Amino acid sequence: MAGGDESCQQAGGDALQKLARFRRELFWCLWRRPDALFELIDAVLAAGYAGSLPYLSLEPAFRRGHGMVYQALSEGGIDEEALRDLLVAWRPRDWPLVFAIDASAYPRPGAETSPGREWHHHSCPGSHGSDGAAVAGWAFQWLAQVSFAPGSWTAPQDQVRAGAGDDATRQAAEQVIAHSARMRAAGQAGIPLYVLDAGYDEAPLTWDLRGHLDRVQVLVRLRNDRVLYRDPPPRVPGRAGRPRIHGSGSDRFECKNPATWGPPGQELAVDDEKYGHVSVMSWDGLHPKLFCRGRFAGFSKPPVIRCHLVRVTVTRLPNGRAVPGPLWLWWAGPGQPDLDLCASGSPSTPSAGTRPRCAIPGRSAAGPGSSSARSPSCAWPGRSLKTTGSAGNAAASRGNSAPAGSAAISVAWLRWPAPRPARQNPPKPAPDGPKAAPAPRLPGIPSSRKQPDLTQRVKTQGGTT
Repeated sequence: MAGGDESCQQAGGDALQKLARFRRELFWCLWRRPDALFELIDAVLAAGYAGSLPYLSLEPAFRRGHGMVYQALSEGGIDEEALRDLLVAWRPRDWPLVFAIDASAYPRPGAETSPGREWHHHSCPGSHGSDGAAVAGWAFQWLAQVSFAPGSWTAPQDQVRAGAGDDATRQAAEQVIAHSARMRAAGQAGIPLYVLDAGYDEAPLTWDLRGHLDRVQVLVRLRNDRVLYRDPPPRVPGRAGRPRIHGSGSDRFECKNPATWGPPGQELAVDDEKYGHVSVMSWDGLHPKLFCRGRFAGFSKPPVIRCHLVRVTVTRLPNGRAVPGPLWLWWAGPGQPDLDLCASGSPSTPSAGTRPRCAIPGRSAAGPGSSSARSPSCAWPGRSLKTTGSAGNAAASRGNSAPAGSAAISVAWLRWPAPRPARQNPPKPAPDGPKAAPAPRLPGIPSSRKQPDLTQRVKTQGGTT
């Protein structure tokens, strides 16, 4: 378990020694019911399909009764800050300093007894019954390190509960500030790049990080119809009126109108074996037109938030897929953006478009022994990785083993079984058509008891019957 390093050193050398050290440090992050929680982690990673949580108690790694599964999840405790520090310390050192932030919805439309469920948007309408684009469940916001190598492994670094009424952009800014501080405390001198999709507001995110943009950089995808503005020309001396904040005419930058772009401040063109000709251009000194509402409600006047606008195009995609339109990105950070890094780590690009194994949920599957959950944290870690509550309606299934220090830290990240195909009734025959023959009946099961032969007369002591 946590302290078995001798056998690991003899078996696999340095790799298994690191794995044993990571497991020992992970064990010390569990401060209440640590043995049961640690064995439950091993059972999740080693188990095959499990219809419900009691099945995990049948795994050899879990040496306790099935009741301890629920007790570990309902009464167990995790030192959240120590666990976050552990994940940062054991991140892959040979991966680039690129971290993706995104939220994933975990649909639970059938868990009617679970409190705290909210309506969240999900990308598979109709796949969870008769629901539309929103489904009842919970959402969690992940921060994970990504790699440019082909594959789907990610290194989770942080996770927070994202409520339907929470500001996801503000939560992302808090995650970036806290994670970058841990990176510096761990001795990392480089400036990390945090990548976000178009669901996050780029201007409020940059505003929340205004005191940290000398130590972090953010890259946010924009719509291809955005309009930004350059700074207005110098004010004419003695001219009456209020000073202008946004330019107009030639100072207007429309992403869909190349005539308004002007010459880029930076440009990069490379030929890639998979994606053909890759072109990256950057313009600096641009800012959007903001108003005193929403995130900036209560301001006397809206702030001016400047950025570097990056445009990425490719000529082909692997497997003959259709080439998408240009990709527009908002970059904010110290100095000038690294165009090669921005093109490789941008969201929705081929290098960042692989499916992460530790952050994509599927459907749950109830089985014998399942019960109604009393807390949303029964199936997944609660707010800020806290495991509080009962563990009834969750279905534990196959976990993936991973190398030490990288994807092995996905300790409680479950991979749910694939959904079953929908059951359809056979087509009805035509009214005037031939009727189908009746289904054949199963042959009778012979009885082991010998039946009496009524044709014979049995003589008894008292007479003949």
